Amino acid sequence: MQFKRIEKFIKNYLDVGQVVGESIVDGKLMNEILYFDGTLFVGEMDVDEESNLAFKDGPGVLKRGTSLSYLTSIKGSWSRGMLHGKNVEFNFNLKLFPKGYY
Repeated sequence: MQFKRIEKFIKNYLDVGQVVGESIVDGKLMNEILYFDGTLFVGEMDVDEESNLAFKDGPGVLKRGTSLSYLTSIKGSWSRGMLHGKNVEFNFNLKLFPKGYY
C-alpha cells in the first residue's frame, strides 16, 4: 500500500501514526490516521505549537487493524491523545475475548 508523503505525524504518548486522509464533516476537519499495526483513527486532531506534534483531540473512532485483537473499535472523545469522557463505546470480537469475562 502506498501513501503520498504527508508531513504531519501523530504522537499519542505511545503510538505514532501518519495522516493518510483529510475531509470536512459538518464544518470540522476530520483526519484519517494510520498506525504501524494497521489501526485507523478517524476523527479530530490538534497540533501542539511548541513541539509541532499532533494529538487525537475530540470525537473519533479508532478501528483495530488486526483481526487478532479482541477489541475491534473504540468510539469516544480524546483529550491530548488520551481517551477521555463518559460516553465511550467499545466493540469486541467475542470469539477472541478471554473466556470467563462475559
